[in-house]
Amino acid sequence: MIIENEYDFVGSLTFSWPKRSDQATLNYDDEIYDPSSQSVMVSLTKMILN
Repeated sequence: MIIENEYDFVGSLTFSWPKRSDQATLNYDDEIYDPSSQSVMVSLTKMILN
């Protein structure tokens, strides 16, 4: 559990997720998705915490 103000987070993500399919060719055959949607954020959070 992370308590607010306990850690000073610095740096950046290793990959900036594109909002549109024409912004990157990564996973071009995947369904179109909105990377800012809550389901994506929940999935990423679960991956990070596990």
